[in-house]
Amino acid sequence: MNARIVFIDETGFLMAPLVRRTWARKGHTPILSQATRSNKKVSVVGALVVPSRRKRVRFYFALHRNANVTADRLVRFLGQLGRHVRGPVIIIWDRLNTHRGRAVTAWLRRHPRIETAFLPAYAPELKPVEPAWGYLKTNPLAN
Repeated sequence: MNARIVFIDETGFLMAPLVRRTWARKGHTPILSQATRSNKKVSVVGALVVPSRRKRVRFYFALHRNANVTADRLVRFLGQLGRHVRGPVIIIWDRLNTHRGRAVTAWLRRHPRIETAFLPAYAPELKPVEPAWGYLKTNPLAN
């Protein structure tokens, strides 16, 4: 089978700023104010798509401002992903309840070209999307 492998993950980014570096005039210590315990957040659902020939790896994601990624939002993301990725697809994801929800299971039954496989119960080191989240949180989204 010549399938594309898709890794899907769900992560909530908190909007509290992560300051990587700053500047100030010599002798003037910078004071950075930060609102703590903010309820503002951005939830992200993402997919790392690895083609069978591994020519062009792609990263798809959807941002949800001040909302959690629910089964309905995940189904919408899967539908959009299915339109972009041609041919058979194998989705490898963790055991988050949303991934195993009724709406997601029903959607997957209606789309047989998309298969799923689950990672072990706790294995962040096996999720290739995790380094992408780590990079985004500490580099482009910092400051």
